[in-house]
Amino acid sequence: PVEWGRAGGSVATIAVGTATGENGTGSGTNGTVDNKATTTDGGGSGLKVDLTIASNVCSAIAVDAAAAADGDGYRIGDKITVSASDAGTSSAVVGYVTSLEYEN
Repeated sequence: PVEWGRAGGSVATIAVGTATGENGTGSGTNGTVDNKATTTDGGGSGLKVDLTIASNVCSAIAVDAAAAADGDGYRIGDKITVSASDAGTSSAVVGYVTSLEYEN
């Protein structure tokens, strides 16, 4: 259950942003881009993600399956960014945290 006001948790799910350009705007190589570092506008850190590239743009973002890659200190709605150079796209890929998990 969501505990409003609780300190941030580990990221469970992320959605690709819907604003123009947030999907990387093209030039990506179709397939999966694994284990990429992220930055955020929130207080979280340590999140690594896998990107699914389809039609040369990012169509999905998922927490990397590697242990301890789900970060800590995130909140629902935090903006997550993967640089264009890491994503392999023309511009940075932007996603938003849609759910969290609390492990302790």
